[in-house]
Amino acid sequence: MIATPLKTAASAAVFPSDANWRRIDYLALGNARQQSAFRALTRSGFWPALQGCGECAFISTVAIGLDRPGSDLDLLSGADPETLARALAPFGPLTLTPHASGASVLHLELGDGEGHRWPIEVFATAQPLPSCNGWRHLAIMGRLLHLLGDPFAAQILAARQQDGLKGEAAMARALGLDGDPYQAMLTLEPYSDPALLALWTP
Repeated sequence: MIATPLKTAASAAVFPSDANWRRIDYLALGNARQQSAFRALTRSGFWPALQGCGECAFISTVAIGLDRPGSDLDLLSGADPETLARALAPFGPLTLTPHASGASVLHLELGDGEGHRWPIEVFATAQPLPSCNGWRHLAIMGRLLHLLGDPFAAQILAARQQDGLKGEAAMARALGLDGDPYQAMLTLEPYSDPALLALWTP
């Protein structure tokens, strides 16, 4: 059963209500940039090729409508880097670099068929995908957008566009969270909905 997407304030962006980042079908129903990302990943055959390598997920901020011009399309893959590089080689020149998390990152670009080109980063990891920080950050950010609504989404987008902040940093600042914003966001995972609602005042 396909979960119903939830709408955010980010110019009609949508995201899965079940925070299942293994799917991308909802992107076709979203804002212009989400639809462009969907075209880039599907018309090219890239998403099916990635799925053919094993479990994969779409963890870009595009997924929740908090991207900005220049944002990457970030993906996770459970495949080993060499297998992934061979499978994705037909999609154009790519480079492979190590990541601080222990993952290997494949970099390439994809066009959407309508003039826009997206930078792509595929993180090849041995971790279970839902335990990766990128997945977990996206899940808590989506939950916050759902609970706190349009004014919160507008504040986060403004902080991203005006101050150049990453999504996690913008949310951590809006919620008054101290310390490293990436770790601070993860501390919110066990919070109840009322506890999350109490963190922010419009």
